[in-house]
Amino acid sequence: MPVDHVNGVELYWERRGSGPRLLFCNGSGTTLQAVGPLLDLVAARFDLLAWDYRGLGRSGPVTGPYTMADVAADAVGLLRIAGWISCRVLGVSFGGMVAQEFAVTHPERVERLALACTSAGGDGGSSYPLHKLQELPPQEKAAAQLQPSRPPARPSSRRAQAMTYGTASARSCARPWSATATTT
Repeated sequence: MPVDHVNGVELYWERRGSGPRLLFCNGSGTTLQAVGPLLDLVAARFDLLAWDYRGLGRSGPVTGPYTMADVAADAVGLLRIAGWISCRVLGVSFGGMVAQEFAVTHPERVERLALACTSAGGDGGSSYPLHKLQELPPQEKAAAQLQPSRPPARPSSRRAQAMTYGTASARSCARPWSATATTT
């Protein structure tokens, strides 16, 4: 599978399967190799594009700090390489935060959005920081990944909820998930 230079970083990515186009955004500290069995199931129904984040798996090392917007921009770069204008997006855990950033900053590229086991990130709750996770010994790394994040206090008004959780933006760019819908 290919490694391409995207946004100043070498990213390892895979594309397999057939059906509607699906961008898979992985969990924190997890590599494509680790979730191979899951990707095999997904690729049975979708044209799947997935990648190892900066500094993980078979992607190049992290050379400096980066933001969630940078990771979402990496996804856009990979879509360009794959020749995709738009796709369905599935984000798991940390990948759910990547998927939300992608959907908010590039809504025209999102056909459907599915978020699993994730949070809004930022003040809404976030995953363990990837750069710190990579530096931990194996037992501490495993323990850190099992730590539940504390949910934030719920804002009282709907407007405050939309601002805190990003629900208005996410809702405006995503339609209900469907494996059988036609693609453009």
